[in-house]
Amino acid sequence: NTQSKHIIFFSEGSNHWPHLQDIILHITKKNKIFYISLDKNDKGLKINNKNIYGFHISNKFILHIFFKYIDNSIIFTSLPDLGTEYFQKYIEKNNLFVYIFHSVASTHVQYNEKAFANFDIFLCPTKYHVRELEIFQEINNIKFKKLYKFGYPRIDSLKKYKDNNETEKYTILFAPSWGDNNILKIKGLEIIENILSDEKY
Repeated sequence: NTQSKHIIFFSEGSNHWPHLQDIILHITKKNKIFYISLDKNDKGLKINNKNIYGFHISNKFILHIFFKYIDNSIIFTSLPDLGTEYFQKYIEKNNLFVYIFHSVASTHVQYNEKAFANFDIFLCPTKYHVRELEIFQEINNIKFKKLYKFGYPRIDSLKKYKDNNETEKYTILFAPSWGDNNILKIKGLEIIENILSDEKY
């Protein structure tokens, strides 16, 4: 029930917008939300929607104060590691933290050991994530409020995409990861130029 609580989305930046936008556009049909981003160029801050109040906050001290004093809110985010640095949960504030996965990677492969320990609700991309978090609860003797098998909005968006290219060329999807050392930044241009030098692609 979102009617009695403030609704807040906390974003790292535009790279998280594709994972949040479908939920935001659904909720804002009937509710107002606050959209807080670490990135001033976040697409979520630029969207024209009278029910979205956007704020750019990158100062860690101000973020720490923000999370210390907000209460009676539902906070949606794709950032793991709730309970570390400026991203804190205060039990007495009656907030619910909802995690939306920005990756379909396993919950115990590329994340910190306690990355998900402090969240209340999870919108899981697959049944495997649900099961992993169920086991995580048992091992760590904690109880999440709810684990939903939600799906992965990014894949849903790609399914809607239709290629109208009627040529006989093959199409290659080049899908680099994130970070300064990703393949796109290091060798991307060279790889793409080599591929495009063959007229089949």
